[in-house]
Parts: sequence; structure tokens; C-alpha cells
Amino acid sequence: MTRDSSDAAAELIGCAALVGGFVFLMMLTTILNGWAISVVWNMYAVPALHVPSIGIIDAIGLSLLVTLFVHPKTDDDAGKSKEQKRKEWVMSIVLTIILPLIVVGVATFWHWYWFR
Repeated sequence: MTRDSSDAAAELIGCAALVGGFVFLMMLTTILNGWAISVVWNMYAVPALHVPSIGIIDAIGLSLLVTLFVHPKTDDDAGKSKEQKRKEWVMSIVLTIILPLIVVGVATFWHWYWFR
């Protein structure tokens, strides 16, 4: 194997790892959001509104439906350094993973506080 072909193979492996990581992250955040919506829905909407409880799959569908109608605001990346773009990208990933956990934590605290 020559140096050029090994560099191309390394780039291909890196690209495949990036795509695989992206797909894994999308699945993880979708499941976490579905879990959070399901927990909060069953904790508050079911007793208060007497609606049926929903599972994670139903909550994922509800989340995807809302996403179709609400488009997130995207910032213009012009004038930002590569390091600043990278920091914002990492922060958005961390928030996407942590936010459902925070929502469930706060909802559980308030449910315990008000309905004990």
C-alpha cells in the first residue's frame, strides 16, 4: 500500500466514523427526547386532562411532528472563526443530550413537591 492509498483509506474511515457518529447521535437524542416527553406527559397531562398515556414511540412521533412545524433559528456563520464554530457545535450537542434529562429532573421535582 502506498502512502497516498493509506491516506485515502484513513480519510474514508474518518468519514465513515463521522457519519456513523452522527447517526448514533441523532438516534440517541431522538430517544431521549421521546423519553422525556413521555415521562412529562404521563406525569402531568394524564392526571390533569384525563388523556391516555403515551409511550416513548408515541412521544417520538409527537416530537417529530412538532419539529416539522417549528423550524429552529439558525445563526449566520459568516465572520466566525473555526474554533468558535466548533465550540458552538459541541455546546449544541451537549445541550441536546442534557436538556431532556434536565426537563425530566425539574418535572419530577415539581411533581414530587406539589403532589406528595
